[in-house]
Amino acid sequence: MASYPLDGASVMTTEQKFAKLERTNRRWRWLAGALGLVLVAIVGVGAAQEAPKELVLKKLTIARGEGKAKIVLSSSGDGAGIVVADAKGENRIVAGTFPSGLAQVLHHDVNGNRRIAAGTSLKGLAGVTHVDANGKVRISADTFTDGLAQISHHDANGKRRIAAGTFPSGLAKATHYDAKGGIRIRTGTAPGGEAGTRYQNYNANGELKIVRSLP
Repeated sequence: MASYPLDGASVMTTEQKFAKLERTNRRWRWLAGALGLVLVAIVGVGAAQEAPKELVLKKLTIARGEGKAKIVLSSSGDGAGIVVADAKGENRIVAGTFPSGLAQVLHHDVNGNRRIAAGTSLKGLAGVTHVDANGKVRISADTFTDGLAQISHHDANGKRRIAAGTFPSGLAKATHYDAKGGIRIRTGTAPGGEAGTRYQNYNANGELKIVRSLP
């Protein structure tokens, strides 16, 4: 059904309008298809190019959505380090190398207190130290350049109470200390196979007194 404008100009019929709309839709579909082909070609060219082999940075920070740093990698002079933080922003793991030759990994608790330290030095020392919540060393295990390997246990006051180790000579020995640092029990095996235990005490004057000794 045709309509007639007031100025006498001709107006398209409904069929003509649908035909024009269909031609417009075909043109848009053609343009969209061509654009898709161009994008595919660009992606293909990008994929064909070789990815960078090296990324050089002095510092890299990986943050949460709120902007708090979670992982920080950095280098300064002859040292390099990495810091890993928890959800509250407390540093929990700190690892690094230092100009002195020390390489160390530190573990912190939820309050930021250092609890475990593991490291190696330039001179060949390797050790792990456990610290309690009050900052007192409780357990330390070490190997030394001379061949000694030893583990020590400390009480709540940081006093060494037990030390056990093996020596380059072949001696294996365990020593027990009292709260004042005096040796009370010593047991071990010698390189030749001899084994023995010695119990000792100190008198009021601080003089050593052997209580019992086993061959």
